Amino acid sequence: MASPARRAARPSPTPSDPPAASPPPYAMLDVRSLDQNLFNLEVYGDPASQVDDLIGSVREHGILVPLVVAPGLARGRWEVVSGHRRMACAIELGFATVPCTIRRFDSDDDRRVAILEYNRQRRKTFSQLMREADALERLWSADAKLRSRGNLRNVAAAHQPVGSGPRTLPFPDHPSWLEDGGQVERRNSDAREDDGQGEATPPRAGRTDAAVAERIGLGGKDLYRQARAVWKVAGEGDARARAGVAQLDAGTKTIHAAYKDLRRRDKFARDFQPTPYDVWSFRHDRAFGIPHPGSIPPALVAHTLHYFTEPGALVVDPMAGGGTTLDVALAMGRRCLAYDLEPTRPEIAPHDVRLGLPPEALGCDLLFCDPPYHSMLARKYPKSSVAAAPWRTGSGSSPGWPRTPF
Repeated sequence: MASPARRAARPSPTPSDPPAASPPPYAMLDVRSLDQNLFNLEVYGDPASQVDDLIGSVREHGILVPLVVAPGLARGRWEVVSGHRRMACAIELGFATVPCTIRRFDSDDDRRVAILEYNRQRRKTFSQLMREADALERLWSADAKLRSRGNLRNVAAAHQPVGSGPRTLPFPDHPSWLEDGGQVERRNSDAREDDGQGEATPPRAGRTDAAVAERIGLGGKDLYRQARAVWKVAGEGDARARAGVAQLDAGTKTIHAAYKDLRRRDKFARDFQPTPYDVWSFRHDRAFGIPHPGSIPPALVAHTLHYFTEPGALVVDPMAGGGTTLDVALAMGRRCLAYDLEPTRPEIAPHDVRLGLPPEALGCDLLFCDPPYHSMLARKYPKSSVAAAPWRTGSGSSPGWPRTPF
């Protein structure tokens, strides 16, 4: 029991004090009544493939932190907001019920914001971070549009003469006044604010790129812009950018390095100057081609094309590998047909060069052959590749080959 002095020092409640907020309801729910959230799957991927570092703990100790769920679309169904990996562990381990905290949200956007917040401290890949950024930009952009329309209405009301109609406003054709909302320009004029409950609310002042970078823990706006540039090109299906994203996800490349690779792509397209030496010494440049065993330095390809072809010439690479010759040829204004036994990119067609050249490659201006170091790297290539063939078979002439291949 507290002493009289301590009881006297303790402030007594007054009728005006607000009642303490009751905690969200808690329940043990049947795991079969839980549904995954589609937005969570879109951003973070399949949770069942990401439980290797968690399932051992769940097996030994059970689920220590309750899942967070919200009412689902059907009666008796619950949608998981936080805890998808814990649910995947429970399903794999055969748990019948799981502990859950039940929350309710006013809108789907509120539910999405909560999902991002619950995953804030999670270890994420580069792709997951950028999908978070995509989601935040969509959510904040929609909120900024609503606030912009509200502000414009307030300004218009303050300047509207008494008795005038909407068509007497100083800016009657502003997109905010159109019924469909128009195409409101999106501006970098937002920064993150906290709503006091640990959830990210739409920014009010500053820059959207800086706010998103801070929210996803990616650093400042400059690094985020570099990441955004790489992510954008990868999203367009570019093979080299997608390979860079895969390296970023694996932690084998930095964002700055991937961005530099992106910026160096056109270095052979502007005022190319060859190196006039009797011995060429070139370093690898990851801006051309994708990672592949035995890849060739792109500058070697560039010098070859400079000396032996003209712009618009047709170049054929029957052992394309990671596509270095293809990328350099396109950068220097040459046409290129690329083939390989096991194509690594959509631009490379499947073909076995031991059968000769395909009809469309006959009569090419340059045949660029970079054999896979014969037996040196044979173990890294397919068993049926040229690398595993006898030397005489691989070095003999084939039908359809030019007389002077390089």
